[in-house]
Amino acid sequence: QSASRSQLTTKSRTTVKMRLCRCLSYFWMPFIHGRAQSSFSLPSHLHQLILARGPLTVFDFMRESLTNPLGGYYMQREALGQQGDFITSPEISQLFGEMVGVWCFHVWRQNGSIRPLRLVELGPGRGTLTSDVLRTLSQFEDISNNVEVSLVEVSPRMRRLQTQLLAGESTHLSDDSHSVGRVMSRFDAPVSWYDTLDDVPSEDCGFTVILANEFLDALPIHQFIKRDGRWREILIDVNRKLTEANVGFRFVVSPVATPSLTYLMGQDVPSHVDCYEVCPDAGVIIQHIAKRLSKTSGIALIADYGSDSPCGLTLRGFKGHDVHDVLDNPGGADLTADVDFAALRRAVGSLGTCCGPVSQSLFLHQMGIEVRLGSLLSSVSVEQGKELQSGYEMLTASDKMGERFKFFVVCRLNSSCPYPFYT
Repeated sequence: QSASRSQLTTKSRTTVKMRLCRCLSYFWMPFIHGRAQSSFSLPSHLHQLILARGPLTVFDFMRESLTNPLGGYYMQREALGQQGDFITSPEISQLFGEMVGVWCFHVWRQNGSIRPLRLVELGPGRGTLTSDVLRTLSQFEDISNNVEVSLVEVSPRMRRLQTQLLAGESTHLSDDSHSVGRVMSRFDAPVSWYDTLDDVPSEDCGFTVILANEFLDALPIHQFIKRDGRWREILIDVNRKLTEANVGFRFVVSPVATPSLTYLMGQDVPSHVDCYEVCPDAGVIIQHIAKRLSKTSGIALIADYGSDSPCGLTLRGFKGHDVHDVLDNPGGADLTADVDFAALRRAVGSLGTCCGPVSQSLFLHQMGIEVRLGSLLSSVSVEQGKELQSGYEMLTASDKMGERFKFFVVCRLNSSCPYPFYT
């Protein structure tokens, strides 16, 4: 019996080691063998990964689909603009960035006109929003030549695009001991790039305005559903009816509680809600912002689509400006989910004051978008006027982006909410 027990133990250990090695080999195989990006298939990689270790959480599937070094959506293509898969508000019309610029000037004046004004943008895309804000601020004598910009961007390719827009086609990033690069913008404002918000200087930096436009919606989420009165996590498995040559995936529900359910247990979920999404990274980021603002003068403006209450399962894909099946060809489409502003408020807690959310339509109108539109229409061609009018309607109409998108503010604890926000 002892010999049999020993043989069984040895066999069990060998089996565990084999399964572990198999799992690791599937995960690291593309890197170990140095496959070229052109030959790497993210769907096949995920298919093998699931076969090795079981169904993936939506969080893991979304993270791999968007940021896998060899096949992630954001790592291999131009996502923004007419040639990409989606257009953000700053890309639709200059009016958006100009109204944000007016708001930045207003909160800077409201908080004592502390110099310099440091703009920090998270995930700045092509740099369009920062460019429009800088152009707007350059029109105010009080703040002109007293603005510094910090862009949090990890992609070298996007840094190059941002540099070209902000400083000119022939400009190259100069070395900086504190950042990953630095240039002087066309608006005489120094621009520095950083890998993380932690790297951005927080001392002796005047008044800070942190901007995050359509940044949180791209962060991975967990999805949960209530079955027979119990919460269970939604997972992603392979579609076993298909062959490996025709890779496919399907949603399944975990039969038992998963470790990720601990995220849900800390949420104040209304009793009538039977499905829920949690974005752990959004909570961590918003807490980090609140802690940063508690130590310096500043404010954060979050612009994204979402709601102030649980709104079901919102994960969706976009490709070619159309809705795309989330599970179809991972890495080939943008994946996004609504921002839960109530969850952000809970995450901030006593670290700061939260204001909003208010609709994009309300924010832009209160900042004077109609007045600015009228001024521009009086000095442009007919075709340019049509483009401006179309952009205005897209940004503000209730059946387009006007009500769908929200603005949300985080500021220091016990601070008054700035115009046009209310506590």
